[in-house]
Amino acid sequence: MLDLIKNHLAAVKTRPAVTPLVLRKAHALYVNGQCQMLTCARDHFHIAIDDEFKDFDLVVELTADGVVTRCNCRAAEAGCHHAVAGLLELSDFLAREEFPEAGSGQTYTREGMIKRVLDERREKAEQAEYRIDFADNPYGEHELLTEKGRLYKLTQLSQARTKNKYLK
Repeated sequence: MLDLIKNHLAAVKTRPAVTPLVLRKAHALYVNGQCQMLTCARDHFHIAIDDEFKDFDLVVELTADGVVTRCNCRAAEAGCHHAVAGLLELSDFLAREEFPEAGSGQTYTREGMIKRVLDERREKAEQAEYRIDFADNPYGEHELLTEKGRLYKLTQLSQARTKNKYLK
């Protein structure tokens, strides 16, 4: 499996569309830890690529014909630096991790599970209906009522704590 990925990576590097710039960008993403394995199965891998301005999803599939990569960026598959970076990450991952057995389903990494849970919570929050009653002034105590009837009290101080929590 590891040899298959390494051989495919070597073949990708020889493509005309994979310029030295593409290789430098891919290597920088990989070395700087901007590639994160989210899920892995016997023949299917999902890797998140944290590029400079946007996050990209890379799917690597092992088929009878070889290795297939799909990235959600606009670059053509032949010149996608995310795919090269993801293949570097995948080869490193396979070299150090236990590979899932056949039929074991999909295995989530810690980061993959965190992403999945946050996505599910975000989706649930976007569908929920909330009512907010604002206080007389911005520093007063605002009330947030959920669709299940739970009441939360919000103040300027709690907003500042929340912001500070995420800035650390």
